Amino acid sequence: MATGSYHCPVCGIGFEASILVGADVVCPNGHTLPYDVDPGEDTSTCDCPICQKRFSVDLVLGLPDCDEADESAWAEYYNESEDGDFMTFLNRLPGRQDAYYNRNRMWKNKGSSLAADRRTLVSPSHLIVNVGGAGNHSYELAAAVELDLDTAANWDDSQYATPANRAGKDFYIYACVPVSGYTPVLILSAATTYPAGYTADNSRKIGCFHCECANVGTISGHPLTGYLAGDIIPRSIQDLKHRPYGRFLPGFAWGGPTDFDSLNYAPLWASIYHLSGTGASIASVFGAAATVSRNFYDFADDLKNIGARMMTDWEFAQLHSGTPEETNIYGSANPTTVGGHVDTASRRIVSNIGLEDMSGVWWTWLQDRQSYIAGADYATAIVFSYEDISGTRGSHYGQGTCQAQAAVIAGGYWTSAASCGSRARYALYRRSVAHSSFGCRAVAEPQ
Repeated sequence: MATGSYHCPVCGIGFEASILVGADVVCPNGHTLPYDVDPGEDTSTCDCPICQKRFSVDLVLGLPDCDEADESAWAEYYNESEDGDFMTFLNRLPGRQDAYYNRNRMWKNKGSSLAADRRTLVSPSHLIVNVGGAGNHSYELAAAVELDLDTAANWDDSQYATPANRAGKDFYIYACVPVSGYTPVLILSAATTYPAGYTADNSRKIGCFHCECANVGTISGHPLTGYLAGDIIPRSIQDLKHRPYGRFLPGFAWGGPTDFDSLNYAPLWASIYHLSGTGASIASVFGAAATVSRNFYDFADDLKNIGARMMTDWEFAQLHSGTPEETNIYGSANPTTVGGHVDTASRRIVSNIGLEDMSGVWWTWLQDRQSYIAGADYATAIVFSYEDISGTRGSHYGQGTCQAQAAVIAGGYWTSAASCGSRARYALYRRSVAHSSFGCRAVAEPQ
């Protein structure tokens, strides 16, 4: 029997106790202290559950003093041990790091077969996230959570439980601090900072997704057949581990491999829509006025603002997959706004991964360039001159008014009919040319 004075780091009380050698030290409030008791000694040894190191502890002063573990971590350890859930605490340890986020699989929708599945967001089955900064701010999902977008309780604003209010919009996934325990509350919101009812201190944006802008209809063999306006576009789902490099880009969809389907076209994030806006306001936004009559150089400057670039020839051809070929928009006229269109056969102009208007609506500038000369007789037809580039950005020296330093445009526009498609290309115009049928799309490298 060893008699000594002890200190409980959970409830903070000091107490005296006579303990049998090898028995547990238990404070009057029932907290078990992890000390090995030796008779006649004022110190003992302790195995730290925080860093797994063994160290010496003063039984009189009481509080374990491991270099790697602070008092709050020890208190959390005791509380978890009382509940018989020590492994849960160990699982959450990495999440004590500021900005930590990890999960075992991608976010996804529940599937494409049933209407309810297409609108249901499914979390990873294991997720650990830090919300609130370094320290005791680690939260864990130990099982997948399903969030039906038609359920008002899953939103901070119940209007978005109505599909029509979600059509063509971007939404964000927030992990929020619970009232008690360590399972995060998942909230969906249109807010880009934090959801209603929470603050930047007790919530964290961990993902986003885009909703289908218009009913897709029945398209045999198409991954999005049957999708309705307001359903989740599966490949638009982003999170902190799967997104364009270093940031969320709303209105973009992933073209590479996933762990939830077999599609694999190009490992890039692509704008769902033809771009709208200019400069820092360039964006992929449903229903916005398409930005046209803008030259190659200006679009290139615009795209740097969102860390994106134009597609290459190969990327366009791959990401176009699933879009109707050799047809243009219904009515054969400029629609002026982006997304939700059908072709002359009343089939939706949407690709397998959800990209709208890839062909038959506007030409899109590609990153690829071409330079050539025209004329049957090279010796007499060739005439070189300088072309001033707009915006005091230097000059090109080349032949003629169109052919020197041409950039390729792709897809075909509203009257191109059978010339439209994944391999439709036009390589006549200089990069300085602007036309009402020339728009642009964007791709961004993955994180």
